[in-house]
Amino acid sequence: MSRARRSRHLVAVVAVLTAAVLVGPTPVRAGSGVLDVRMSDNRFGPVTAVVAQGRSVEFTNFGRVVHDARDGTGLDLFATELLAPPESESIGPLPGAGAYRYYCTFHPEMVGGLRVPLRASHTQAAAGARVTVRWAAERAPAGLVFDVQRRRPGADHFVEWRVDAIAAAAVFRPSARGLWTVRARVREAGGVASSGWSPVRAIRIT
Repeated sequence: MSRARRSRHLVAVVAVLTAAVLVGPTPVRAGSGVLDVRMSDNRFGPVTAVVAQGRSVEFTNFGRVVHDARDGTGLDLFATELLAPPESESIGPLPGAGAYRYYCTFHPEMVGGLRVPLRASHTQAAAGARVTVRWAAERAPAGLVFDVQRRRPGADHFVEWRVDAIAAAAVFRPSARGLWTVRARVREAGGVASSGWSPVRAIRIT
């Protein structure tokens, strides 16, 4: 390759790399892609992970012995096969916003958590504005329901907003100014087994 061609090639490479740095990684949209969780001896990594609504989770065994991942909420939402290294298996998507504990059947110290957050159409809005809160990508599967709680500005506790809900979202028009917070969980219909409460979603009303 001539010196001139080498120079043009180098300039082109630098331009591509510069563009990549400026643009950054392609974002993963909520509800798309797969979250990777590593199994090792004897821990999950990350121990606690945030999973977007509608997104699947793939467990891969990087250890030396067999592991599995089993739902610990009492809802029996998932249980992988026994995975020998370097096998993988995907689970989900999880049914909705909540906190989901899971564990390895053979190693009781090996526990992890998946946290699915709520989504809101606005994180800041004027008083009386329409705000859509979404706690699931789809309606509740058969045998499950959603519980949703909200806390008014200045309040010290959450109150029920939706109980035994099947719908995946709802609209409200908050009139009180300040910081509203909302959380949700998935529960067995007619039962007590449930996920933990989701991470809190804050909505500031001005």
